[in-house]
Order: sequence, then structure tokens, then C-alpha cells
Amino acid sequence: MYSGIKDVFGVEPILSESMAAHLDLCRKMYLNQSPWIKNEVKGLKIPFQVCVEFGRLICSEMQEEITGSSRAVYIEEQAKRLRKKLQQAVTLASGAGGMVMKPYVDDRGRIITDCVAAWDYYPVKIIADELRGAVFPEFLQKGKYTYVRLEYHDLTGTTYTIRNRAFKSRKMQVTQKDILQLGEEVDLSTVPEWQNVSEETVFDGADSMLFGVYRVPMANNIDLTSAAGLPVFSNAIDQIRKADEHDAKQNWEFDSKETAVQASAEYFKVNAETQKRETPKGKERLYTQMGESGYDGKPIFNVYSPDIRYDAFSRQQEDNKREIEFNCQLAYGTLSKAQEIEKTATEILASKQRSYSAVTSMQGALDDGMNEWIHAMDILCDLYGLAPAGAVETNRIWGDSIMADEDAERANDRSDMAAGIMRPEEYRSKWYGESLEEARKNLPQQVEEPEI
Repeated sequence: MYSGIKDVFGVEPILSESMAAHLDLCRKMYLNQSPWIKNEVKGLKIPFQVCVEFGRLICSEMQEEITGSSRAVYIEEQAKRLRKKLQQAVTLASGAGGMVMKPYVDDRGRIITDCVAAWDYYPVKIIADELRGAVFPEFLQKGKYTYVRLEYHDLTGTTYTIRNRAFKSRKMQVTQKDILQLGEEVDLSTVPEWQNVSEETVFDGADSMLFGVYRVPMANNIDLTSAAGLPVFSNAIDQIRKADEHDAKQNWEFDSKETAVQASAEYFKVNAETQKRETPKGKERLYTQMGESGYDGKPIFNVYSPDIRYDAFSRQQEDNKREIEFNCQLAYGTLSKAQEIEKTATEILASKQRSYSAVTSMQGALDDGMNEWIHAMDILCDLYGLAPAGAVETNRIWGDSIMADEDAERANDRSDMAAGIMRPEEYRSKWYGESLEEARKNLPQQVEEPEI
């Protein structure tokens, strides 16, 4: 019986208790399962929103082309599959602190890439801040048993080793730091999904891992000795909790001060069939019957409609969101209401610059990881004879529209319109969010349909 990863491969996951606990909390926050989400606190899903925004900012304008030879053409075809899901993968990696892009060859001779979030694999060897050993688990549930295949990658010198072993257990425990109570070992061939997986692969001449690593480039203030990346919302946990709890308070403010009418029975109509006085259908929450009359014999009609402190609650929540934006290195107005931001032009530009710097740094880290991933595919081509040897050159560019000055762009468009380069309806459609047809109708003077 095996109790953990160390028993299997003789190596131990190197994530500290503090980092493991922090990543576990961040994972729950990403899934809107934060420990403070209970009873009236439902959660605003801010951690996920932050990750989605970084995924968009990092990837939406990325363009990549792999050229140089017939091998490059083959790798280009394989790379297209990852590009289609890259933004979603980076969104998840933003919440986990990073990811591994791990290519493998399927039974059809294609290279498929698994994007494994940092909280879904176990680093076991890091040299000079570079990952040189890791264990990747794959789980299956069959009846009462949990099956796991452990894929161990190790680079020692220039020797690369991959080992696969499988286990089944009824009491397996998966934590951020280890997999406990692995149970009994089973032969890979006995599990249909793993019957074609090799138990061991060893080759020499390796100069890198068979995967690319992306780590969120943020200084680690949880464990100063750790090389693990931190989630992008790691420094805003307290502010996110405050926003979630404030949302519950704001909802209670509305619910507790909902208009109510207390009235004597004579104010309500009598049902012709039951001969009973009934509250108007759909108005049960508004009206409450109080009997035939009050204590003095007079009919009761009392309206409860206190003022709601909407402005005060809204301002506080906007302040909470701006604190989150600052601590997550996002520009003001990403989560908060842009029209309510009372900032100077200099402050707004500074917040954009802060966001731009963060995104640029993340793009640089992802660029390095994707180069490692392409190099790993190049190695797989040699190992499996997938394509003839040849040059593999990558051209990748990242956009920087986050720093675009809207006023300057609008002025340029006005100049183009004055010069006849842009039509008035095109300008209105772009800046007023109208279709071209709507824009033509809304122009001060009707614009003739362009000749086709």
C-alpha cells in the first residue's frame, strides 16, 4: 500500500504548508466557494472576473506564426489547437498562479497539449528557479474506487526520464500538497484509458523539460523561499471578502426596508366563492391583513416605507472595488463604475500604466513558456519521427491597446472623417455603439446609401 508521492518515486512535493494553504484558499475563491460565503453572503465572483480580465488583456491580441521548414509547418498545425483555448487556459492560470503546457502524442500521430493549472500538479525539483521535476496526476472514478495515474518527469543533467504508475483506492485524499492513501498499485494495461501508456521512457541529450511553464510574475509574499507563482488576486483577498460581505449588507438594506402595508380586513375584497377576504394575488409581500379593526375600533391602514441608504452603500462598494483594482494591478473602471471615478487625468493614466506594466510582464512570462512548449514539440518530433528535421522559427506579437488613449483615438477618427477617409455613420457606429443602419438614421442629416 502506498501513502503518498514520495513512496512511489522517492521524491517529495516541495510546496510548503503556507503556500499549499494559500493556493487552496485561492482555488476556492476562484470557484466562488470562499470560506466566508455562507448564509446571506453569496459572493460576487470577483476573483473569477479578475482572472477573466487578465486572460483577455494578455491573449486577445496575440498573434503567432511558426515557420522555417516542413517540421515547422507540422508544429504550426499542432499549435493551432492550443491557440484556440489559450485565453481560457490563461484565465485559469491567473487564478492558480501559473500553468504547465504539456504536449503529448496521441494514437493518431497528433500533438495534443494539456494545460495543467499550477494547483493540479506537484513540483518535486526546482533548480535556480526552474522546474526540473514534476508529478502530473490523472484521475478516474470507477464505482467505489478512485484511480490515479502518476506521470513523473525528471531532467537530470541531459537525461530525461518519464515514469508512469497507476493506483486505486477507496480512501484517496487529494490535497494541494500531496496525494494521500494512494492504495494499491495496478498495472497500466488493466485500465482501458491507460493501456497504451508506457511505464518508462528515457532519452539523453535533453536540454529542457518536455513542457512549457508559465508562472505569474509576481513577487511571492506568502513563502519567501518558494518559486511558485501567486494568483493575480492574491494581494486583494481581504478586500474581496469585504466586498462580498458588503454586498450581503446592501441586499439586507433593500430587503429589510421593503415597502409594506398593514391594513384592516375591510380594505380587502371578499372572494365570491370562499366568502373570505383575500390579499390581491401577487401582492402578498406588500399587504398584511390585521383583523377587523384596531384596538380603538378604528380601521387600520399603516404604510411602512423607510428611506433606503442606497447612495451610501453604493459609494462604499465602489470604494471596495477600487481597492481591489489597485491591489490586482487593474485599471480603475475595470470592476468599478467608470463614470463614478472621481480621479484626475494623471491618476487615471497612472492606473492604466500600472495595468499595462502588469500585463506586459505576464505576456513576457507567457512568451517564454510558449517558446519552451514549442521546443518540447520539436523534441517530440524527433522522439516519435513525426516530421523531418528542420528549422522552427516562431514569430509572436502581443497587442498593447490597454494604453490606447480614447480621446486621441477619437480625435484621429474625427480627422479621418473630415478628410473623407471615414464616413460619418462609421464614426457614429464606432463611438455610439449603433449599427451602421441606426447610425445613418440618427445623423443630423440623412446620409445616402453608398453605391455598391
